[in-house]
Amino acid sequence: MVDGREILVQSFLWRNFSVLNDPDGGPLDLMVRLETADTLQLPSGLGVSHAWVVSEYGAWETNLGKDHAGLPDYMASYYVSGGPKWGPDIFVDVTVQVDREDDTTWFVLVPHCLISKQW
Repeated sequence: MVDGREILVQSFLWRNFSVLNDPDGGPLDLMVRLETADTLQLPSGLGVSHAWVVSEYGAWETNLGKDHAGLPDYMASYYVSGGPKWGPDIFVDVTVQVDREDDTTWFVLVPHCLISKQW
């Protein structure tokens, strides 16, 4: 909840196996999306800065950059590539650091996220 409004935090993880120069597949990619439950504009100054992906193999700590894709104003997405070569088809837990310009910080756990295989 931010300013009395429900904010959904979703994470999507995948590895790209269509990479021609790496038959073992590409590194782990992570996309985190913020979305308001009421489909009204996201609260001002809200963003994602950091994430931790934890599996049975270890932990990956990373910064994320804003994805400037043409999303509606009730959504924002953040992306990073270059993670470990875990999976695919395994489940991990993702903790996301959500920040606001007024220095308020939330740590949101998104449990049991599937690392998918992309072709």
